[in-house]
Amino acid sequence: MTKPVLILNNLHLDLRYAALAMANAEVEHVLVFDGEHMVGELGLHDVLVATWKECSRRQLDRMVSDVGGGC
Repeated sequence: MTKPVLILNNLHLDLRYAALAMANAEVEHVLVFDGEHMVGELGLHDVLVATWKECSRRQLDRMVSDVGGGC
């Protein structure tokens, strides 16, 4: 049985949702679209790394602006 594919139209908004869906074994691959055109395909490792990098960038922004807090 093949697992479904998650299609994202806005990677930055949907990345955490994709990571959660993949971690829960709901989907196996993520296809990323920019409007009508597919711009990439992500596996679990790609999604987790991208989520971690996005989280780290936000943490760094918070540290620089002295807002503090976690991811």
